[in-house]
Amino acid sequence: MFSLTRRLLIAVSLILTGFLGVTGFALDLAFRTYALDSAQERLQNKVFILIALTEIHNDGSVSVPESLPFAISELPGGNLYARIKQNEGTHYWESISMMSIDIPPIVPFEEPTGRFAEIVDDKGIELFLLDFGVPVDLDRSDETYTFSVIESREEYNTAVKKFRRSLMIDLISVAIVLLIFLNVVLRWSLLPLRRAAIDIKKVERGKIEELEGNYPLELQALTENINGLLRSGKMRLERYKNSSSDLAHSLKTPLALLQGAVELEADMKKLKSIVSEQVNQMNQIVGYQLQRAATTGRAPLSKPVSIKNVASKIIRSLDKVYGEKEIHSTICMPNTIQFFGDESDLLELLGNLLDNAFKWATNSVQISAEIQKNKVGADQLVIMVEDDGPGVDEKLLSRVLERGVRSDGHIGGTGIGLAVANEIMQAYGGCLSVNRSSLGGAKFLLAFLQR
Repeated sequence: MFSLTRRLLIAVSLILTGFLGVTGFALDLAFRTYALDSAQERLQNKVFILIALTEIHNDGSVSVPESLPFAISELPGGNLYARIKQNEGTHYWESISMMSIDIPPIVPFEEPTGRFAEIVDDKGIELFLLDFGVPVDLDRSDETYTFSVIESREEYNTAVKKFRRSLMIDLISVAIVLLIFLNVVLRWSLLPLRRAAIDIKKVERGKIEELEGNYPLELQALTENINGLLRSGKMRLERYKNSSSDLAHSLKTPLALLQGAVELEADMKKLKSIVSEQVNQMNQIVGYQLQRAATTGRAPLSKPVSIKNVASKIIRSLDKVYGEKEIHSTICMPNTIQFFGDESDLLELLGNLLDNAFKWATNSVQISAEIQKNKVGADQLVIMVEDDGPGVDEKLLSRVLERGVRSDGHIGGTGIGLAVANEIMQAYGGCLSVNRSSLGGAKFLLAFLQR
């Protein structure tokens, strides 16, 4: 598996190669176009000079000065050639160097015009040709003279090769420098990732408990979630240890009472009562501690859970359990409101509160949820479970969430449901409170900070 740095370097190298390739092609095309335009302009100037210095006589003959401002080879072969020809085919003048080349036939000109062409003679020599037609009499096309200047492409080809070689060296040099620079920049940019990996190794070895230091904004969400997962795991382990310790401690007294009763109590009826009472007490203790230990608590990256779906599932079950009471239940919340946490925690939380509401309600139970602003302006999820029962005695408001405290001993229950709900709320950093409902009974209000 390639490292992230290597993957980025390969991707950048491919992009850079494509970019420099296109740049090189564009620069080469631009240089060749410029060189061709320069060659055409150079030959055109020489043609105009040749036209200006040539004298056309009445008999149709022409005379050209022996010395021209530009150098034309006086021997066969060379780089520059010139000639003058009439449309009807008569050659009036040509430089001595023209003897070494054979130029393809020239299309006659019917009006003053010029032509620039790239041609190849019969020997395969590449040439630039510029013709310019000059009419003596505009009414007679056969009296049009064609002035031609021909130049070898050798100088052009040499310049193009030299430019391409220089361009190739420059582009390769630029590519190497850019790749070195990009490698340094990438290593510097990815340094926080390497530091995070080192910190994670330290966490694994137990040297540190969380990722430390200041990370870039792009990594803060990742490191905060990792730290959240570490805290969540640590809190869960702590809950398991505490619950095990509390369970062992809580069972000591009932077990001691049972042992003492078995050893000392002679009355079987009284012994049976003591055993039943202590077994029921131990069942409550075990149930409470197991639920407390199983609470997941707030964890980063939790999958959102639809509160309305969970509430509907619980109410359908409670409608069957408390069917003889014919409780009218209402769910007041949109499907979009979600709980970020473990679904089993939400089931346990709402299950305890709704079971309590159904147990005490006379006719109606209502559950609602909405997003509100707290005192500091942050978003919080608020869930309310209400009933139209007798409500909670004001003397018990401060203690009703404690384990084993019940509002009325005549109503069945263990007295740990609300305590479990309160434990779950504390695990999520939320708050559970009890008030008077507008329906006339109790209102349990749950408040969670949103992400």
